[in-house]
Order: sequence, then structure tokens, then C-alpha cells
Amino acid sequence: MDFATCPNIKKLLRLISESFQSVQNGNTEVISRLNRIKDKDILKIVMNSHNKDNKTIVTVAIHSDFPKVKQLKQVLQDDMCTEKRIAEVLVSQERYEEALKLYRSVFEKRKDLLGLEHPDTLDMQLMVGKILYKQQKYMEALKVSEDVYKTQKEVLGEENADTLMTNVLIALIFHRQSKDEEALALYEKVLPKLINILGPNHSDVLGAQGEMALVLCALFKYEEALKVNNEIFKIRKEIDGPNNPKTLVVQNNIAMVLANQGKDEEALELYKKVYEARKKVLGPNHSDTLRTSHWIAMLTCRTKETDDADVLKEVIERQENALGSDHFDTLSTQYNHANYLFSKGGIEESLKIYQNIIGRYKDILGHSHTYVVDIEKKITLIKKAMIMAGRSESSDFPQQNDTHNAPSEGNEQLVKQLLQQGADVMLISNKGNTALHIAASKGFDRIVDILLEHVKNYNLPNLGDFVNAQTTNGRTSALHVAGNKNVAISLLKYGAIYNIKNKIGEAPIQVSKHTDIVYLLSVIEEIFTCCENGSENLLETMTKLKPDEIKAATNAHNLNGETMFNKATNQPHIARQIKKLQRRK
Repeated sequence: MDFATCPNIKKLLRLISESFQSVQNGNTEVISRLNRIKDKDILKIVMNSHNKDNKTIVTVAIHSDFPKVKQLKQVLQDDMCTEKRIAEVLVSQERYEEALKLYRSVFEKRKDLLGLEHPDTLDMQLMVGKILYKQQKYMEALKVSEDVYKTQKEVLGEENADTLMTNVLIALIFHRQSKDEEALALYEKVLPKLINILGPNHSDVLGAQGEMALVLCALFKYEEALKVNNEIFKIRKEIDGPNNPKTLVVQNNIAMVLANQGKDEEALELYKKVYEARKKVLGPNHSDTLRTSHWIAMLTCRTKETDDADVLKEVIERQENALGSDHFDTLSTQYNHANYLFSKGGIEESLKIYQNIIGRYKDILGHSHTYVVDIEKKITLIKKAMIMAGRSESSDFPQQNDTHNAPSEGNEQLVKQLLQQGADVMLISNKGNTALHIAASKGFDRIVDILLEHVKNYNLPNLGDFVNAQTTNGRTSALHVAGNKNVAISLLKYGAIYNIKNKIGEAPIQVSKHTDIVYLLSVIEEIFTCCENGSENLLETMTKLKPDEIKAATNAHNLNGETMFNKATNQPHIARQIKKLQRRK
């Protein structure tokens, strides 16, 4: 500053120097002064400037215990707060893919505005890692988290609370990857420091201790795990209340330990209590609620004298509808279902399930994970047992055949060959799915078209029955599980009922995880309403659609089996509008 000759530069350097000094002295007026600066470029220079110790103004605030660090961080970031808040709402709704896009957007903006080393930029980068973890993309989540940790260690220091919490996430990822010894060592290193900084009753501390208890349980240290969980539960219940989701997590974990100790009746009673609370607080289709229902089903099977495993099949159906067939929780329930069947001597049925899930487990967990190794051993054991018994491994599998495997793998050529050879397209899998359900859920629109065109040409079965076929347990149609918009368009073109209901009365628009499908179905609903009411807005509504979407809309049926033309029978001017738009397109 002493060598600057330009008045504007001297003024800027003075502003930077005074701002740093105010932060070091704990003078919170600096926030108001910075917020009054209208020139965003000047403000960006101030916030990104480094002192002689190579620290930004926010980093200095963190190290000097500035009383309003949070407010100081918000300087220059008003435009990004809305995106961040929306992302938080999406996370609470378990809409992780949409949340991930927003967090990545905020991260890139903060990186450009504040620099990669700014604590708020690192916060957003870590949120990306957390969402990847929730999506079971553990290897990606680990890489992001370790990158954040390295930068935080340099900028904030190894003993900083944010740095320590990043280590907590890394330990949790280790646990999911079955690296439990590494996870426990990291928890034991980090937790004492975290307690010293935040206090023993801080929510982040309690959360980390609960995660460590999961690791203890995985290492068969049940008494230690139970002791830790009971201590956390006592604090959570007092601070957060008995029905707070965080309190229920601890109760659920206590039940899990009891089940691992063989105390099935006690565990089952507690699981049922947690399930009822979660159903009220989170809803019946939340992943936590479904996870608890999975363990209730498992323990019910274990404690009942009969071998009826229908309760597990029902949970799997619910998880597939709410979470998707590739979700870790859905796969875990199938894995436990197979283990139960295996323990009861149902080796052939368990083999089908093991073979169905092992590929997806490898994608999520890696080839060396405990679950993957266990499944591979059981597959080998079952095949050997079948050979010794004089049976081929496929001789007794009338439902798990190429009619379902080919659509599942996206093999168009094989699907065509099977259809030419007279394959039964209505044959259902052990989960009650047709080949159309499988292809639709996987997003293979070309195979969906092949199946539907085949049925249309040969009328075996009736096309309307086929395109609207529903699963045996959940009454789910192919449109309910459509994996992308192209699949939905194909189904609707061939006469799918756009508002068909599943077992619990939900239409595809209510359960679809794809915003473009939801939008298409909402416009179709609007069109049907216009046709019924004779609304002059029909043409305007239909112009929202692209040509292939218009064809889908005009061929779609409602619950009464009507198309929009049927609805417009008594409205000639409406029918003319529809035909006019079709010709235009």
C-alpha cells in the first residue's frame, strides 16, 4: 500500500487492510461495511485477498473466533442462497439427483467467485460428496471427500471442526466399503478432538458416535455398540425429543444390535415402535421407514415357525417402487431374502436372487466387499450342489429365463429372436414383472417398442391388456416404473392409461422420479380436462408438447378407457383443434 500511487488502488488496499484488521479485532461492523459495497468486482477482490499468512478474510475469521463467521461467509453469496435452500429441500425429499445438480452449480459458482480454498466453496464441494454417498456412489464420494480434506487441512488446519467432520464422512464411507478396521481407527482418532471443540452433546458429535457404533456392530463388538447407542439415545431423547428422526435413527440402531445378539423378540418389538414413528414423521415410503420395515419382515420370518417369506417380497416391491430396483436398500432386502431362503433349503430360488443382484452390488460396493464375496461363494456352492444332485443350474427355473434376461440386459437382437420363436411376453418373473416392466424400468425404449409392436401385430395378448399389465403384488404398471421420458412416450403411444392406479391408489405422475415424465403427464391431464370441459385453451395447452409427445398424448387412455378424441365426442370444435394441431406438427 505504501508504494501504490493510483488513488483508487490505495483506497482499495486500505479497504482490504481495514477489513482484515476489523475481523481480527472481532469488530462485526465490517459485515455491514462490506455489504454496502455495490461494486461486486471490488467486493470479490476484498473477499479473495490473502494476508501475509496466505489466509483469506473468512479463514482469518475462523481462526480468530470472529463472532459472526456465518454472516461474514454470506457476503457476496446472496444469489446462491436460493439454490442452496432448494437443494436442502430436495435432499429432505430424497430427490438426490436434482439436489446434486444444484449443489454442483453452487460449488462451481463459489469456486469462480470465492476461489477453491474458501471455506464456503469447500462446504459445497463436501455436500457434493455427501449426496454421492447417499446415492451409494461410494468411490466417487470418497474421492471428493478426500480432496476436500486435503484442502481443509492446509487452509483451516487438521484440528478444525469442519476438517474433522470431513474425516467423519470418510470413515462412514470406509464402513460402507466394508473397511471397518480403518473406519474405527479414524473415528477413534477424530471423535475426542471433535468432542473437545463442539462439546459432548453437539448433534454432529452424537451423529459421529452413532456411525462409530455401526462399525462396532459390524466388527461383532455388540456390547460396546449397544452401550454407545444407549448413551446417544438418552441425550437425543432429551434434546431432540423421542420422535425426532435423529432419535429414531439411534433407536433403530439399538434394535439392529439386539437382532445381531439373537434377541429377536426384543429387537422386533423395538423395530415396530420405530416403524410406526417413522411412518408418521417421515412417511411410509421414506428410505428410513422402508429400511425398518425390511428388518421387521426379516425378524418376522425368523421368529415364525412357518417359512412364509411373502412379507419380504412385499417390502422389496415397496422399495422398488419408492427407491428403485438398483438402490442399495432394495438390493440389501433382496440379499437378506435370498439368505433366508438359502437357510431354509430353497437353494434354487435363492440362486436366482443372488445372480440377479451380484452385478449391481459389485457396481456399488466393489468386487472385494464382504457381501459380494459371500454371494459369490453361495452361488458356487449352490451350483456344485445342483450338479451333484444331477440337475443343471437352469432346469428348474421356468420364470428366470431369457424372456426376462434379454430385456433386462438391453439385448435387442435376442429379444427379437425370442419373439420370433414364440416367447410368451406375458410370462411373469419371480417378482411379478413382465418383460415390458423390466425393459421400461431399465429405460430401454427400443426394446419397449419391439415388445409393443410385436403384441400389436399379433394381438397376443390384447395390446391394451399388455401395455397396462400390472404386477401381482403392487399392481404397478410399466408407466409407473418408466426409466426415462422416451419409454413413457412409447407406452403412451401404444395406449397406456396415463392415470392408472397401483395397489395404494397412486398414479404414475405421483411416483415417477423423472421431472420430464411428470411434466408430460401433467400436460396430458390438462388436455383431457380441456376436452371434457370444451375449453378453448386446448390448442395453447397442446403447443407445449413436441411432435412425438403429441402422438403419445392423442393415443393415451384414461381410467375409463377413453382417448382425448373420445372425451371430445360432444365437442366438435375441440376435435377439430386436435386434428389441426396434428397436421401442423
